[in-house]
Amino acid sequence: MQRMSAVFAAAGVACAGLGVMLPSSAHAQGQGPQGCYGFGRLTLSPGVTASPSQGRFQMAQNLGPCRLPDTSILSGTLTGDGDGSLSCVAGQGAGRFTIRWENGRTSLGTFSFGTSGPHIFGSGSITQGEFAGDRFGISGEIEPRHTEDCASGGVKEATSYEAIGVSPG
Repeated sequence: MQRMSAVFAAAGVACAGLGVMLPSSAHAQGQGPQGCYGFGRLTLSPGVTASPSQGRFQMAQNLGPCRLPDTSILSGTLTGDGDGSLSCVAGQGAGRFTIRWENGRTSLGTFSFGTSGPHIFGSGSITQGEFAGDRFGISGEIEPRHTEDCASGGVKEATSYEAIGVSPG
């Protein structure tokens, strides 16, 4: 199946199975990559087509396995929303996110993103909670549920596969 960007354009979010290196964190002091792999669902409004237009997205992602400075965190959930110029070909925009870690703590932040085809890349910062002041990065792949919707009524749902990283601010 041909992958096309539903350009949620976001978390959003990576090459979960492709072994993307995650940003390292000073908190870990040399412990290697710091972050999580994840997958989830994107909803887009209005439906995204081949022509760029202003739109909104919402995301809900499962995160894990994670390797973070706080070794009690092995997984979590990432939710968020935002808007931008979205299309199945390329896009850009901004959003906000909340991560609820399995240890009961949360991280809140903002990010900007860009997409090219099925690939998404973004960066921002964690503004509150766990890892406040650290940078946030996301990279991944977006796979529309029905790729033919890019040419017709517009992509309204997609699955995303990503890696997120946390690194010192």
